Amino acid sequence: MSVSLSWLLLVPLGILFKMWYDKNAGARRSLPPGPKGWPLLGNVNDIPEVAPWLDYADLGKIYGGIIGLKVLSQSLVVVNDLSIAHELLDKCSNITSDRPANKLLDFLGWEFSLVILRYGQRWRDQRRLFRQAFRPEAVYGYQPIITQKARQLLLNLLDNPEGFIDHARNYPASIVMRLVYGHEIAPRNDRLVYLADKAGEMVELLLLPGLDLIKVFPFLRFLPEWNFLTGFPRKARISRDMVKEMRDVPWDMVRDQMTAGTAPSSMSSDLLERSSKLGGDMSKEEATIKDTVSIAFAAGTDTTAATLKTFLLAMVLFPEVQKKAQEQIDNVVGQRLPTFDDRDSLPYVDAIYQETQRWHPAVLLGFPHVSTEDCSYKEWFLPKGTVILPNIWAMSRNAEQYPEPEEFRPERYLTPSGDRTEESSEFTFGFGRRICPGRHAADASLWLAISSILAMFSIEKAKDENGKEIPIPGDYGGHGLVSHVVPYKCVFRPRFEGAEQLIRSSK
Repeated sequence: MSVSLSWLLLVPLGILFKMWYDKNAGARRSLPPGPKGWPLLGNVNDIPEVAPWLDYADLGKIYGGIIGLKVLSQSLVVVNDLSIAHELLDKCSNITSDRPANKLLDFLGWEFSLVILRYGQRWRDQRRLFRQAFRPEAVYGYQPIITQKARQLLLNLLDNPEGFIDHARNYPASIVMRLVYGHEIAPRNDRLVYLADKAGEMVELLLLPGLDLIKVFPFLRFLPEWNFLTGFPRKARISRDMVKEMRDVPWDMVRDQMTAGTAPSSMSSDLLERSSKLGGDMSKEEATIKDTVSIAFAAGTDTTAATLKTFLLAMVLFPEVQKKAQEQIDNVVGQRLPTFDDRDSLPYVDAIYQETQRWHPAVLLGFPHVSTEDCSYKEWFLPKGTVILPNIWAMSRNAEQYPEPEEFRPERYLTPSGDRTEESSEFTFGFGRRICPGRHAADASLWLAISSILAMFSIEKAKDENGKEIPIPGDYGGHGLVSHVVPYKCVFRPRFEGAEQLIRSSK
């Protein structure tokens, strides 16, 4: 009788123990290895404020390709290894594609942005429109516009080579403005480009180290504009006003043109026309369209401009690479301008484009992902809500995958016989369902600019009054969202007799 009673007591106790065990299994399983944190505070002191991609890469040398951190109660995983990023963010994208709540960017007026939207219906609606407008088949139809703008870039470099930094900025801006709003930008001081630049600069300024106070103490954003503690409310209001103007001015321009029957075909006008034919809740659909085209306008130029400037720097610093590419262009294209039809026949030029993105990625630290369910990688456990941070810089500096990573070597993307491999630098565009939806347009724009510049110009170091080459440090400035090379001097020389006439006649 006592034995039976014991069993009757043990059964419910066993069930309770199993429930407790299952509930706390996640707590027992650990995050990936990382530095030991403080009680309660965790790894607060291990979160770098300046150039975090470098500090996280250094931690990776100690702890490996994936690092686990804890900040208060928040789990954070930094991924330094590309293969691990593919496992977590590509193969498990159905549960690792959320974004963390970012009240700071919301307060600055960017709550509409596809880049930071939480995983949900609003994000899905924007992504659907973006993919419609920038899928590979659609980008193929944009080739005449991209070609026209690439020819204008060559003319700008010919007439004002000293302004090459500005030309590299205006080239993607001219493409995006034309595709998104049907707007042809002015040669200089274009108002719409100015609005996008200023709105972006405000974000860079307000995300500098020190304003993390707002994240820790959100109530500070409600202080009056004159407060002496942060000055943040006044700056945030300026940011919101600038973002609003950046969104409203081109949108109203397109609506007015459509009313007058003069609107050129563009992403905005095409989506609006399609929406009106489908019927339904027009106000909701128009709001989604406006949000989508606004972020295409704001985010579609900076990274492309940064990559183009990096290409120019690499050609000056590695003249042997430039010469080899030009030999291939001369053999395949001759003394004409390259077209998209030449791409498959110019594998070395394509490899230069890939290596440019790897050598110095425009975005060094990828936007954070958040897991929507418990997940695991090997023996490590990532609880629901874990922030996953892809360190693009560390991936690009993996010496096992890219020997001597500081060297610019297009051969990394070529077979011994000189053909293109399957290897690419697409990881610089992000991962999983959060990969940049405009990457196909960026790819086309960059490839044509790179091949066209190499075909027409020799890019050389500038010389001082004594005929000595002016050193180029090759430094990159800023610790914001996009990394840009510090301005330097170089010379653009037409490569052959008749190049100038060819450029002028092609426009």
